[in-house]
Amino acid sequence: MTEDPERELTLTQLLATRIRTADGRSLGRLRDLRIERLAPGSPVDRVLLGAGRGDRYVLPWSMLYLTPDDSVASTLRLRSEEIGSHRVVDAEPAPPGSGAVWLGRDVLDSQVVDLSGSRLSRVSEVLLRVDHHGAPVPVAVDLGVGALMARIGLRAAARHLPRVIVPWDDLYLASAGGHRSELAVSTDRLGRRDASVVAEIIARLPLRRSAEVLQAVPSSRAATALAASNRALRHRLVRLLPARRSDAPVVTHDPDSVTDGRRLLRTAGWRVPRPRRTSR
Repeated sequence: MTEDPERELTLTQLLATRIRTADGRSLGRLRDLRIERLAPGSPVDRVLLGAGRGDRYVLPWSMLYLTPDDSVASTLRLRSEEIGSHRVVDAEPAPPGSGAVWLGRDVLDSQVVDLSGSRLSRVSEVLLRVDHHGAPVPVAVDLGVGALMARIGLRAAARHLPRVIVPWDDLYLASAGGHRSELAVSTDRLGRRDASVVAEIIARLPLRRSAEVLQAVPSSRAATALAASNRALRHRLVRLLPARRSDAPVVTHDPDSVTDGRRLLRTAGWRVPRPRRTSR
């Protein structure tokens, strides 16, 4: 099957789809789609099939195909009915943090650090296209309220609300392994952002991810973002940052919170104000 740039699939549509044999017999419903990693162009390589009696199967995508039908309810077909060896016993097909990303479990409804709006959002929908091999490929997420309303059946109202589309290659997994997923805009886009936005982001990301963000932006902007952060976070981040080049910025003190009579502690190439100890 060739790629159809005009054909957009949504994750929530696919998650309601029945998986059928070539002759149309239903084997169960699609419960989730897996990609090998959260990276641009990663196609779906596994699907989770929920069958009767609570049975669950993790099938390679190569066992299925999408028909060119416009009806989503009839788009998925099995090439082979030999699925017994793919049955899974565990409650989850793979634990969070294992590397693979399940779009329903790990992405849909996950928290997103939305740089463009300097706020937290949630993924309302995942948009996919079909590649030249016939596999769905995530291309974007929709953070808009309209997509969420469409999911609960309010499609007429949803059509009047704007979409908030974030391209897939702007995202990366920001949460630590084993925790509920959190996404953020890719660090290679951060260099264009204002320091106040960077400060907002590092306040919300896990500590090591925040350090990665500071290393990805220009030094002067990183210093300004650090200076705008609360003191406890600033000190913790400085200890994670590697030694910087000779033109490394100096993080200045807050004149309203640091008294006269102070000295600077230099840690790993970054300077952070610390009050001078006085003898008793």
